[in-house]
Amino acid sequence: LTAGLSGVPFVGSDIGGFVWVDPPSLELWVRWVQVCAVSGIMRMQTGGTSLIGKPKTHVHDTRLGTSLYRRYAKLRTQLFPYLYTASHESQRTGLPLTRHHLLGAWWRDQAAVSQEHQFTLGADLLCAPVVHRGRFVQDVYLPKNTSWFELLGGRSRYEERDGRLRISAGRGELGGGRTVDVEAPLEVLPLMARAGSAIPTLAPDVDTLNDFDGTSANVTTMGQRAGELHWWAFPTEAGGDAAGEAWDGAHLEVTGGRQMSLQDSNNAGGGVPRQFVVQLAGLGHLGV
Repeated sequence: LTAGLSGVPFVGSDIGGFVWVDPPSLELWVRWVQVCAVSGIMRMQTGGTSLIGKPKTHVHDTRLGTSLYRRYAKLRTQLFPYLYTASHESQRTGLPLTRHHLLGAWWRDQAAVSQEHQFTLGADLLCAPVVHRGRFVQDVYLPKNTSWFELLGGRSRYEERDGRLRISAGRGELGGGRTVDVEAPLEVLPLMARAGSAIPTLAPDVDTLNDFDGTSANVTTMGQRAGELHWWAFPTEAGGDAAGEAWDGAHLEVTGGRQMSLQDSNNAGGGVPRQFVVQLAGLGHLGV
């Protein structure tokens, strides 16, 4: 966060570190994966050593570790349109991807700017990763004058088959200016979405951003899903409104909970208009 305050837009760490005394436990591996999934950079070292000669550990040492790594790698991949939009904003304004609350609309909110371990990813996602061992309920401060929905955990459901996240309104719209308890078992990163936002995402079955000659029937590339753009929309409870845009000109506006205005100016997918697949928190899927 301090690097972002200093003007560095893309910041991350090597998941699991590289040199340790005691190699990371499974809990530390998973929490580190979660932090980096919502950082400017998500990457992992295959090497590393212990200063006292202990064997190296890895998140993939167990089936659980591999499953949870996949969950957050899929989240990161799905968020590519949102992250790329934030990257374009960074180029224009200098704002980093991971933003201390001092850089948001809450610079006068003393409780917000005093937070050391939570931040926003772009403008619309509030991240409060667990950084203390054995903690499975996280205190999350919700900045003033903004309301939020729980994105992960609660009633939202992750589907192992293709990595799809079925969003939910969870506990409903949570008003700002207070601290709330968020359930954070090992598999859950406390992550909130701003009420009124619409988050552009890739199709959930996309496995890689690389465009290669698809010789494997088990790998789906971003290019193969160029004709789709998915959205996670979180309409406000008061008016049922939400809006969001992507770097390529795509725009979604929801009014009254279900009425939608769509714009897709880049004609992706070889000149064929894209299909927008919209999830409205609490209302399920709409394909348009």
